[in-house]
Amino acid sequence: MKIDGVLEFNEYWIGALLHDVGKLVLGFFFWDWVNRVQALRKDRNYSFRQAEAELGDVADHERVGRLLLLNADMGQEIVAAVGTHHDPGENPDNLICLVHLANNLANDLGLGCMPGEEGRYDPRVLARLKISETQLEDLKDTLATEVVTEIKTVVEQCS
Repeated sequence: MKIDGVLEFNEYWIGALLHDVGKLVLGFFFWDWVNRVQALRKDRNYSFRQAEAELGDVADHERVGRLLLLNADMGQEIVAAVGTHHDPGENPDNLICLVHLANNLANDLGLGCMPGEEGRYDPRVLARLKISETQLEDLKDTLATEVVTEIKTVVEQCS
């Protein structure tokens, strides 16, 4: 995988950390809504995002995250990555692609914030990053072998 152009590590780091900040806000202030989303996820084996869409998409976590970061005067690239990490659009930029990829890899590796959620990779992102299905599977295997255990150990030590 090779990215065209320059992407500052800080942008990626902040985008990756904040991509689901909308879920945090919804969980704190709209707990009933999150419970409805979770119930639908369980009943129909949906992703969090699919359940939000099914319930009317009034205030999905991407939109809430985008609004929060706009009000915090975050950079436009980070706002766009947070606001489109599930549906990256026709021509996603590097930051959107990397946040989308990282979010889905975390889900596939059992490190996402919603237990049991699987990655749903947008083909436009994989094409932009020049990642084949075989390369994606190899990446998941490498991460599962080399990183997941270490991450879980750190998390256990922090609990």
